[in-house]
Amino acid sequence: MLHREQSVASRSSVDSYCPPSLDVVHRTIVVTATQASMDVKTFRVTSPKLSEKTNFHKLQSIASDLLRSWGIKESDVRGFKEFRKLLNEKYVKDSVRRTNEFLQLENVCERARMFDNLVSKVKEKIEIAGRSDIKKYCLSLIREADAYNIKLAREYDERIFIYKRKIDERLDKMDEVWAEYEDLKSPFVFSYVGCGNLTWKLMDEFCTIASDVSEMIRKWIYEDKTYTTKLWDEIVQTNGQKNKLLELIKRNKRKMEDFAKVVKKNDDSFKKLNKSLKISKKQYDTEKNKFDSLVEDLHHLQELTKLEEGQLKVHENIVNTRNFNSPTLLDILWAKIDHCRETIEHLNDQTKRIENTLNKSRENLEEVQKKLENAKQKMSEEVKDTKGNNLKVGDIEKTIKHLEEEVEIKEKKLLALKKLRNMKLSPKMIKILHYSRNDNLFFSYSDLNDEMLT
Repeated sequence: MLHREQSVASRSSVDSYCPPSLDVVHRTIVVTATQASMDVKTFRVTSPKLSEKTNFHKLQSIASDLLRSWGIKESDVRGFKEFRKLLNEKYVKDSVRRTNEFLQLENVCERARMFDNLVSKVKEKIEIAGRSDIKKYCLSLIREADAYNIKLAREYDERIFIYKRKIDERLDKMDEVWAEYEDLKSPFVFSYVGCGNLTWKLMDEFCTIASDVSEMIRKWIYEDKTYTTKLWDEIVQTNGQKNKLLELIKRNKRKMEDFAKVVKKNDDSFKKLNKSLKISKKQYDTEKNKFDSLVEDLHHLQELTKLEEGQLKVHENIVNTRNFNSPTLLDILWAKIDHCRETIEHLNDQTKRIENTLNKSRENLEEVQKKLENAKQKMSEEVKDTKGNNLKVGDIEKTIKHLEEEVEIKEKKLLALKKLRNMKLSPKMIKILHYSRNDNLFFSYSDLNDEMLT
């Protein structure tokens, strides 16, 4: 069948004119398919009908008797035209002419004539439409969309494959039916009339196939016409999706700017808190040093007081336990006792002052320590907030990047969809397809300039 397809393709590309547009292609092929269907319907309606009870063997016998009566061999009558001519020119008894069988023989010849006319009008045209023209022009152009995974193009390409397979199968079957029918044509009486049931069946099968192919061609043409509409619908839909993504990007950028302001505010606050923390730490260290120094002074005074109290007890003990003959020595001891008492009193006064100062220092230290702890707490919270906001900004940046990638995908898909649609509708594309080899449709589109396709 390949040679047959190439022959049909050759006639299509050489004998037909180059259509100016895809719409003209669609109309031309639909007219061919519709006309074929109408021709088949006309044949079925107007061609002579035979009863299911028709006895073709009896008709063969009558035809054979007539040929013998005319002195003509059956093998010399090759087809219905010769036999019909004999019926019209040769003598046939009126009693025979008036029989139902004779009328049926004439109907067999008339139906054969009408069927030959039908085949001459339908077969080649429907083969050209189904094997060549529709395959040549009604394409998905899937190669232009493969990289972008355009579902619409992929699905249409899959249906084209099914259309091609089914049309080829039915046209191959039509060739088989026609070849079998042709084999039965001669000798007419023995083969065509004798096998009348088969010839009738083959005619009917041919008509059914022609109608089926015509219907498949019309369906394919309808789908090819709606393909460009669907491409446009998807362009509109994809453009809408892209615009929604762009709006989301704008919103996220505004959100990121807001968070950036918050982060900046946090940074400023962090710097102030850090400065406050350093001051509080310095104040704490100063107060702590003061406090520690006072504690040390207090301990020192307490030690001195103990020493003086010890000396006082020693002197008092001597005065109370001994008898002194010398008034001078006793006066000296009392002088020492008085000195110790004065020193102790002085030390006690100093201790009280230091204790008071120490209490104040302790209060100051506790206050400064609270300020330091508060500063640390605020610092910790600020660090936490800053980290949280930085994470949010990072998440938004990732979202924006993902959305921008989606926009890029949509833009590439839009470019492919527009290219597909413009190529489908381009008169220049029709011209390229028209002059391409039908058995190798994987041609280059380089002749189509980019400006026209985008």
